[in-house]
Amino acid sequence: MARVHSRICLVAALALQCAAVAVARANPPVSLTNGVQKSDTAPAVDPGIYGEFHSPFARVAEIVSPTVVYVEIKKNGAGRRRGGPFDDFFHDFTPRDRRRSETPSSGSGFVMDPRGYILTNNHVIEGADALQVTFLNGESYPCEMVGSDPRTDIAVIRITERARDGKPFPALKLGDSDEIKIGDWAIAVGCPFGAQLAGTVTVGVISAKGRSDLNIMGAEIDLQDFMQTDASINFGNSGGPLVNIRGEAVGVNAAINTQGQGIGFAIPINLAASVAQQLISIGRVRRGYLGIGLDELTRELAEGKDWEVYEGVVVTDVQEQSPAAKGGLQVDDVIVEFDGKPVQHAKTFRLLVAGTDVGRTVKLKVFRSGKYRDVSITLGEYDERTLAQAEADRPTWLGLSVEDVSSRAVREKFALDGEERGVVVTQVDPDSPASKKGLAPGALILEIVNQEIGGLADYNRIREELKDRSKPITFKVKDGGTVRYVALSPAP
Repeated sequence: MARVHSRICLVAALALQCAAVAVARANPPVSLTNGVQKSDTAPAVDPGIYGEFHSPFARVAEIVSPTVVYVEIKKNGAGRRRGGPFDDFFHDFTPRDRRRSETPSSGSGFVMDPRGYILTNNHVIEGADALQVTFLNGESYPCEMVGSDPRTDIAVIRITERARDGKPFPALKLGDSDEIKIGDWAIAVGCPFGAQLAGTVTVGVISAKGRSDLNIMGAEIDLQDFMQTDASINFGNSGGPLVNIRGEAVGVNAAINTQGQGIGFAIPINLAASVAQQLISIGRVRRGYLGIGLDELTRELAEGKDWEVYEGVVVTDVQEQSPAAKGGLQVDDVIVEFDGKPVQHAKTFRLLVAGTDVGRTVKLKVFRSGKYRDVSITLGEYDERTLAQAEADRPTWLGLSVEDVSSRAVREKFALDGEERGVVVTQVDPDSPASKKGLAPGALILEIVNQEIGGLADYNRIREELKDRSKPITFKVKDGGTVRYVALSPAP
């Protein structure tokens, strides 16, 4: 029986290797036209020629490992850096004679360009005063910052010295993350827990795509489109490559699930490379901008509004003088297509807008007042400083700033259930009539001068109607389960 069992195991192992060979041969590399150089020659790895008794992953490791680096940063002064979720682990693996007054931290990265450009995570190098990388052969080089993008957690650094042998640095080929399917092989290479474990190779599969709304320890990433893998990713793997069976980078390892085993996340290489190339060429990332607030369209919301549409995103706010306002987009429009691409979720819509060239005119298909309409909008450029100033300059009414209660983010922030109606007070001017009457963030406005408030559109309409009113304005508000009336007198 033992002999039969051994033969079965041997057959299964051979079948697995043959399947890997078939996958590699059946999926030749491709060239993309999104500005990222892709492999367009023979596959980097052909497991079928590597030998009868070696795993195809062994050849992948040989191809990838020379391009992987251990990234070490030093930050002068006291205190630990916020961006290093693996600092405590790294400290345990650091020889005592290397512990200095500076704050050290580490991560992984890989050479994406033979000129010495290295792709890594923003949270790995954030706050660095000095950067150094070490290849797995032990060669160390100083680096300089090229650019970083916290919104995607991507950063690019550059080696500032020539390679010891005078040759170009070994660079990893970039694959196509859009072609990756759930169940495809995934191989992670990096430096978990510091330099002592540098060059660790782990194997698994792509277990999911399009993950978002993740709480990433040590990073604040609002443009999320993660690939999920069960290839083991640990503290310190951040910034290292996730590669396919051909030895091409398909992702940048970025996060782990500290409450579970066998779950890691990587930034798709198409997104990472697009960001990296902008950082290299212009030092920053230019993103498309509409100027709207939006929320998910749920079946409950659609039925409550008597809308005959169940997929898309709902416009909850249109900023004044924004591209959306100039293009005619309106509050309560349901966006169902963006530039010919279907829109199903808010997170994918944000990625579509952000990834579109600034200045390009796009066509949006929207559902409005029971009909589908086409709206053409020329995208502006997302600028955090301009947007922050515009937000600060947004007019308030009687000292109140409000948001639509249908916004999921607002409901979660103020612990409101999905059955609430009206608008939510988000800010109150401390010297305003509203503040003097005890109104505070989280209060719901249900009525204004006997007119029911169904959402932000009603609120804005009534505010406009009453802008010249001198008599007190009565608000019906719900605060902490208590409903009351509040009369606010406009300033003379």
